[in-house]
Amino acid sequence: MNKALLLAAATMLAAMASAQTRLSDAPKHHDRVMDNHIEVPVGDEMACEATATISHRPALRAPQRVEGLEVGYYRPAGAWYADQKVVDGAYTAYSYAPFLVLTPHEDYTFHGFATGVSDAATYAWRYQLFVNSNRPWFEASGQDLTVSYRLEIDSVPQLTVTDGARDTTYYLSGSRVVGTADNPVVTGHYASWIAAIHNFQAVKGYNYVQSSHYFGAGGRRGTNRYLMTYLSGATPWGSNSKGWWYGKNAGQANGVAAVFERPSHPYQLKHVDILVRDLAVTQEVELQCKVYRIEGPQPYADSASVYRDAVPGELVATGRCVVDANTSEATGGMLEFVLYTLDDDLEVEVMPTVDYPIMITFEDYNDSPYDALTDFTLMASTETADEGFGEQAYVKVPATDADGNPTGEYIWQGVNHLFAEGELKTGLTIFIDADHNYLAYNYPQEDGQYTFPNEGGVMEKQFVVDDVTFTTTSIEFYTSVPSQGGEWAITCDGGDLPAWLHIELADGEADRQGNRVVTALVTADALPATVGYRQATVQFAVPGNYKHYHFAQGSPETHVTGDVNGDGVVTIADINAVIDAMLRDTTTTDQAADVNADGNITIADINAIIAILLTEE
Repeated sequence: MNKALLLAAATMLAAMASAQTRLSDAPKHHDRVMDNHIEVPVGDEMACEATATISHRPALRAPQRVEGLEVGYYRPAGAWYADQKVVDGAYTAYSYAPFLVLTPHEDYTFHGFATGVSDAATYAWRYQLFVNSNRPWFEASGQDLTVSYRLEIDSVPQLTVTDGARDTTYYLSGSRVVGTADNPVVTGHYASWIAAIHNFQAVKGYNYVQSSHYFGAGGRRGTNRYLMTYLSGATPWGSNSKGWWYGKNAGQANGVAAVFERPSHPYQLKHVDILVRDLAVTQEVELQCKVYRIEGPQPYADSASVYRDAVPGELVATGRCVVDANTSEATGGMLEFVLYTLDDDLEVEVMPTVDYPIMITFEDYNDSPYDALTDFTLMASTETADEGFGEQAYVKVPATDADGNPTGEYIWQGVNHLFAEGELKTGLTIFIDADHNYLAYNYPQEDGQYTFPNEGGVMEKQFVVDDVTFTTTSIEFYTSVPSQGGEWAITCDGGDLPAWLHIELADGEADRQGNRVVTALVTADALPATVGYRQATVQFAVPGNYKHYHFAQGSPETHVTGDVNGDGVVTIADINAVIDAMLRDTTTTDQAADVNADGNITIADINAIIAILLTEE
């Protein structure tokens, strides 16, 4: 093997690397959950409960404000706020803002906080789950709450903090809105809702968009306020009618962007929606947005110094939307961008699975390709709470040198501290339409680890359900996606399964909502006498979700150090396998990738393989 080629390849690959209850039958309530909850007229049900006063809803304690004591919590990572789209410029009869959209059957953590309390303060949570056609409330203690919602819509958690004789209660508030998008009318406040639903559009046919920032006509603490605002006339942007901070202007700002942090669980990005006002075009024009993978949201700047850290990374997809003179009236200003990518120079529509931070940009609208776009502006949320995810809104502005002179380049600057004074921790009206398909383990104690006998065949594993121990020879998933529809993908380290491993999928009977158990029969060939140990990490994926399983055969004591992909030899392919393990960000199912046995999977393991290969040379 050429030493220089090996080192070059390894360097390139290393750089890339850096860049419960068995659901189907215990406690056998899933069919009843779906039949009695999701299929009811959800909007009417919510309207009835939401319009009741807090005193008529004894399960919830009214939020309180105590002098010097403030309590709250923010959304879990990747639990997006969802607001209903406007239709023809108006909200429908029942419009609630916002929901929190979660992936069903996955753990999410709410982080509680309190200011003005002593170290002796206690945190008490109450949360609602839909179980056996009822909505009981459960209790938990501790500053944080981790909970897994089933397929349901229920109230957000309630947090009470007690400090001596003082106590305060909080839950995330929502609001019921009627009227037009330009003039929303708040008819009442209530506890917001958890929507653990894989496809939010399926609920009564409502059409929702999702955001990393809170957009609501009522504040998160139940206060009346305007939903959104826009700013114009700032001197650097031009003082005419097109001097928008977040839109067409005199040429200073030339792009806007929104950041969505890395989610707790993956989702399927279906398309991008951007809400604009004062849209004007002289002819039909195609607008484009771009979706980039980024390292992660940057923390808010401590001062008004120029904020230069927003750097788009790998291009995930490009969005396209064609507008004309009738677009604004027909859509209420909500522009839908269909996503596509290039495959061998051919445009292919895509809906990527996203498990990483993204930055969505709409830029260069002051340049010649957009001459027909004569006016528009985005809006900004009037909610300015810092939820711990860092800067979520950016504007593309001219870069300057140390003396304040333009360099001819542009930078993405956070909206917070955009100007010399004040703060604006806000979000712009750049939304996503995302599906949260679930792919849940169907057994308790599932750890994704399976070992085959040396003679091959099926593997066996014991589980306990309702105090009864049983043995299974297959894997079961509970999911919203059938395996026979062509949407499942099974891969090993990003490629094909090894020749010794075989997997067959079979769908169980679907319930009325299309949910089912999918069984995976996994078998292995007999272990060759010349191979002491082999293993494979397999990804079972549906659009917007995946699970990893680790299959092994033989004795690890006979394992060849550096043989990460389990083919019995150490090659550069094992470096690829380490990188795949690093990108999966796991140390539990990829023991072979921990080549140096330090308990972590890092670039040091790549270096260890390189050393083995160089020694063999």
